[in-house]
Amino acid sequence: MSERDESARLYQKGTTIVYTIAIVNVAWVILSMLLIGTHIFSLIIQIALSIALCLKVNWVRWLVVVGSAILVLLSLFVYWRVPASDTVFRIIQFAYSAYLFASAIILACSRSVNEFFKKGNSKHTQRKGKPCKKTTSHN
Repeated sequence: MSERDESARLYQKGTTIVYTIAIVNVAWVILSMLLIGTHIFSLIIQIALSIALCLKVNWVRWLVVVGSAILVLLSLFVYWRVPASDTVFRIIQFAYSAYLFASAIILACSRSVNEFFKKGNSKHTQRKGKPCKKTTSHN
């Protein structure tokens, strides 16, 4: 397999991974809205972050990674605070924490995701204009 074929394969896999994470994140917020009454503002933010991920905005990728890591810690804290008798909630909370952990690791470390963000950067991640030239003062 040529280097170009390998790059195309990684890019396609990275596209699938990023789009899947974006869709699952939005779906989770919608489910949370229906079950526990999460505020509509959370949905708007998640949709915006998911769109930005799909548009290859690299700083949003890292924001999602850090946010997911923080949410894992908060979710585990909630998990341990919920009474053991509420097993359904604990299972859902643990599954959500595992998903957040996995998605953060994948977004941060996956070669495929790196290729997705690297290849064909969108206009949102490229620097506009020419590089700044050093100017000299004529005093």
